[in-house]
Amino acid sequence: MTDEDNSKTIELNRRRVLGGIITVGGAAAAAGAGTTAFFSDSESSEDNTVTAGTLDLTVNDGDSFSYSVGDIAPGDPFEVTVNLSKSGIDADRIVVGTSTDQGEAEVNLADRLVVDAVSWSGTIESGGTPDSVQSMADTDIVLDASTINNGSTGELTVSGTFDQNAGNDYQGASVDIDHTFTLYQDSTQVNG
Repeated sequence: MTDEDNSKTIELNRRRVLGGIITVGGAAAAAGAGTTAFFSDSESSEDNTVTAGTLDLTVNDGDSFSYSVGDIAPGDPFEVTVNLSKSGIDADRIVVGTSTDQGEAEVNLADRLVVDAVSWSGTIESGGTPDSVQSMADTDIVLDASTINNGSTGELTVSGTFDQNAGNDYQGASVDIDHTFTLYQDSTQVNG
């Protein structure tokens, strides 16, 4: 045999040996993977439900809230009190919005209804004490409702006087005043 024939034989033997090792290793891996067993157990959880909570703001224990002040004269006081309670998921702000409508009157009585004080069972966040009922319509009053527990009641009182300098033009004048009380879960909603 020549050296050339010997090198081919050795080369063929190396290939065969390497191929045989790969074949045997692959077969062993496949056989091991198929025969390995572990214990297992499974349980299920069915009929699960998620329900969103609700907010509920009640004015004067659910009774209708309206007021009427009649025959008020310059210098006379007025006072309006409303009880606000909350229930449901916790909420931390109540925004009091006010609108006025003097109808066909040539004077705006709401400008002459001077607000002397606004008081709340908690903290007044903004809007404080407006100059007049008309100012209440221009700027909302924001109340901190976090100090009132669910089911408890907070008291909001607005008091003032009919401007004593109101002239004869205000005789018989009237103004319709509407209030909206909005409960917010989070204070960031108030400005958003």
